Amino acid sequence: MTALEVTSDSLVPVVSARQPGVYSVTGANGATLPAGALAALAAERELVVAPVRSTTLRVAGRDTLVAAVDPGRLQAGTPDLDRLRALPDGAALSGLGDAFGGGGSGPRDVAGAAGRPGAELRIEPARSALPFTLQSGAVLVVTPATLDRLAPGGAVTTVWVGPADGTDRVGARRAVDRALAGQPQLTVTDTAAQAETLRTLLDRMTVISMALLSFSVVIAGLGVAATLMLSVSERAREIGMLRAMGMSRRQLRRMLTLEAVLLSLAGALLGTALGLGYGWAAAGSITSTLGTVGGPPVLLVLAALALTVLTGLAAGVAPARRVGRMSAVEAMRAA
Repeated sequence: MTALEVTSDSLVPVVSARQPGVYSVTGANGATLPAGALAALAAERELVVAPVRSTTLRVAGRDTLVAAVDPGRLQAGTPDLDRLRALPDGAALSGLGDAFGGGGSGPRDVAGAAGRPGAELRIEPARSALPFTLQSGAVLVVTPATLDRLAPGGAVTTVWVGPADGTDRVGARRAVDRALAGQPQLTVTDTAAQAETLRTLLDRMTVISMALLSFSVVIAGLGVAATLMLSVSERAREIGMLRAMGMSRRQLRRMLTLEAVLLSLAGALLGTALGLGYGWAAAGSITSTLGTVGGPPVLLVLAALALTVLTGLAAGVAPARRVGRMSAVEAMRAA
């Protein structure tokens, strides 16, 4: 549950912010977007439109989808946006990193239907998530000038759209719907909706985990009750002596109940510490590419500890009632 909560706090807030735009527009099965749709989107003053041009070239002996986009029109939180802005002509960011084309950075031969014979493309070192983020299936991302040199007239199959200054998300969506009113074959995806879908999935997994945890708590409560009942039988002489010394039945019941709570709380504290540690490590491995990890689930931990106290109180009822019915003489005789 810790891993789920930390992962949710880490992933959900940045899913939308780290996308190239607030909305994406794509054609059916990766089809080229109509020029009329692009013109209609560009004509909306409430929108910042970033068309992604792409083409398939043979780079280093393999067919590779190469994409290009104007970095100045992408959302500020887009991963590797600074690297794209600083990308020189003739270079590319690779989604496969140094593993592309035989390992290591350096020039790669480029050929294809639109590629000029003898053209070269230098692969920048280190892997980049930007090609995959910009367009499904893209492996390399280059500057628009580089793509024009290698393959003039690359098709636009994806458009990222964001709100212009002074326009909110709702206003931008209205502008998108207005521009694409006559294009029912195009698909508009809301990145915020993707984040909500992710949150819903993680919330459902959390509910399932809580249900399993509830069964575990019930079983643990029965174990605590059985342990205390056995303890009462083994400590009959001690209980008889305490009664003979003047301890009341209420004090004995309170003592057994406190023992049950302390026993449950000790297990809960140890389990919580281990759960937070392992959960934090698991969430960190999942969210390592984001460079951020959400905070610990404080409310969840407090709720678990409160549930533990209640379980201890419930587990101590039967042993406390048994002790309350024992007299000093009966306890000494039973011992």
